[in-house]
Amino acid sequence: MDWITKFISPYELRARMLPGLLLVTPAVLLLVVLVPQFHALEVLTLAATGSFLVGYPLGQWMRDRAQPNQSALFESWGGAPTTQLLRWNNFTISTREKELCREKLLTLPGYKWPTATEAALDTVAADNHFKTIVGAVLSNARRHPDRYERMDRASAHFGFLRNCFYSRTAGIMISSASLAMCVGAQAVLGSNTDFLSAALGAFGCLSLLLFWIFGVTKQRMRISADAFAIEVFHHIPTLIEDQKR
Repeated sequence: MDWITKFISPYELRARMLPGLLLVTPAVLLLVVLVPQFHALEVLTLAATGSFLVGYPLGQWMRDRAQPNQSALFESWGGAPTTQLLRWNNFTISTREKELCREKLLTLPGYKWPTATEAALDTVAADNHFKTIVGAVLSNARRHPDRYERMDRASAHFGFLRNCFYSRTAGIMISSASLAMCVGAQAVLGSNTDFLSAALGAFGCLSLLLFWIFGVTKQRMRISADAFAIEVFHHIPTLIEDQKR
């Protein structure tokens, strides 16, 4: 798969193209079941290529649907996970770790990390300072992607789940309809369809249906977002190193 990353970034591949592929795959499986010509290797190759060509713009559409909902999602959680993690009353990261990170960060000009007392007196100002720190880490990651690979992977995973979540209903409907038609094709057409193809198609559609129902939830999104926030925190020293050069 390395050759693909020459044309599309790993983030776009996972967070944008993959959701589109998962949305369109049940329809492709159904075509394989219903159209005997699709069993030919050349046609299957063409169908796979077509899926990739359709998957990317479809994934972009899914992203465009999901992005405007992110702010409301974070508000329902009590703030962006990256901001919440830096608050003194959030103990996902120990207070001692935060104190050590704060001491290093304050050696750079232009950054402020309020103390617990200061943050309690003005929570809005404190959150704005935390957002500045997070924004600086993300900006630095765009300039030096090779130094932020783990954070990029965590970001891509959250983007993948977010983009899937806001097209979850469409995913369930397409997978359900394709599953029903794969099963129905074998029951109605009988000898006119290949049993193995119908069985594999139905299994693929069922797997995707279960993914859309159980694999794409707000709880899973929250877990992924928290994992990304932890990676952002652990890359603050990378920001400090780069800005001191």
